[in-house]
Amino acid sequence: MSADAVSKLSEKNATASREIKNGYGYAVFSNSNVTVLFVGGSGGYGVLHNNQSGENTYMKMGGANVGLGLGMKNIRIVFTFKTKKAFDNFKENGWLGGAQADATAKSKQKGGANDVQVDTSGTHTYVMTNEGVALQASIQGSKYWKDDSLN
Repeated sequence: MSADAVSKLSEKNATASREIKNGYGYAVFSNSNVTVLFVGGSGGYGVLHNNQSGENTYMKMGGANVGLGLGMKNIRIVFTFKTKKAFDNFKENGWLGGAQADATAKSKQKGGANDVQVDTSGTHTYVMTNEGVALQASIQGSKYWKDDSLN
């Protein structure tokens, strides 16, 4: 999943490709997200890769959002970390939050999605929709943590 997401993102986005190769590290997550009216939730798994040491840390994630929306989607999230500080903060604390608005209608072969890049304190976030249908505007928070059974 990680190699496939990195490959697809790198083909579409030269900046992301450079950040993945030249940054301190990157993370890739598979995430399923469901929103019904005013609340939503998400869950998934992924890997955090340290470009300096070559070490992988396997992780899980969970999230919640409040706002207005309806939909279900499967996404891939790629984080790139410019600095050791940003990388270590994600690895040890794993909290991310923000506002989100999107419209998605995509199957594996057809459709389109509004994929977003956000820059916060040394971290770029790239979201690629695998498939799903959603229309939502919300405030969200996500927690990422080490998967003790895989590390």
